[in-house]
Amino acid sequence: MKMVKNEKVFKTDEDYYSDKEFISNSMLKDYLFCEHFFQVKHIDKSFVSPREGEPEYFIYGRAVDTILTEPEGTFEERFIAMETRVNIEQLKDLAIKETELLKEIREKAKENKAHKMLDTSLGKVRDKIKYIKSIGKRTQLSKGMMKDILQSVEELKRQPLYEMFGVKQRAQEVIALTIDGYKRKGKLDYIYPEKKIIADVKTTANIEKFDATTYAFQLAYYRDLAVAKCGIKAEEWDCYILAVDKATLFKRSEIYHLSSGLLNSAQIEIKAVLKEFSEKVKSGFFTPATKISGYYLARREKCFKCEHYPKCKFALQKDITHIG
Repeated sequence: MKMVKNEKVFKTDEDYYSDKEFISNSMLKDYLFCEHFFQVKHIDKSFVSPREGEPEYFIYGRAVDTILTEPEGTFEERFIAMETRVNIEQLKDLAIKETELLKEIREKAKENKAHKMLDTSLGKVRDKIKYIKSIGKRTQLSKGMMKDILQSVEELKRQPLYEMFGVKQRAQEVIALTIDGYKRKGKLDYIYPEKKIIADVKTTANIEKFDATTYAFQLAYYRDLAVAKCGIKAEEWDCYILAVDKATLFKRSEIYHLSSGLLNSAQIEIKAVLKEFSEKVKSGFFTPATKISGYYLARREKCFKCEHYPKCKFALQKDITHIG
């Protein structure tokens, strides 16, 4: 098996997500959700997904995914378990406080006056600054959430079929290649060319209500990348979703196999979306509109904060209705 080299190498996650030359599955999702949202996030780059106030289910999913698919030590670099959450923004006020205390101490020293209490206060401020800096940009997890995350991870690892994915041999893999004239990229949780397996990890509130077919588009997108990378025909790949409960007392997990027929149908949709998407990018014309009715409705909380929402074509509530 001869593996094709990536056309672009991303040294960090930041490099990967900031790159707009290669099209990712998530970029197409943003485009399908709202053209204007795609424009401000990927073209104008004036929108940044906020870590502050990020929904817990996103954090939970990222954490589980990181432990299961990223290299050892990555989780510790990105997350930290806390007894009490710390506001990183305090650093600004603490830096001002430190400067003020230093000024007072110097003034007292010039006048040969005692400043022991000020020294103590300065020490406490500096200790707090050091502590907050040690947290850095890591996402803070409560002890309870951390426990649940580890339980979800262990539940999925207990699955009898889990070892078949070769998780001990490789971690998440990035592929960036030109396919049918389109520069495409993707971060595959698991790809095992020797066994012709692709798998992606998902967390869900209730495994009994989980619908793995909603991820056919994503898995078909990844399958295209795997075909281009490994030279193995599309129909030879087995694509799986590894799903685990995150909110139940006793975690449950399931492994779903997506049929070739389902993925082939999604592949046809991908080709159509890529064509339309590329034409839009060339024209530079993006309007607030939803491509699929009800698509990604869970992201409406972001819409409510958008200044375009009252006039947006996909908004459920256009303007205030006046009665009388």
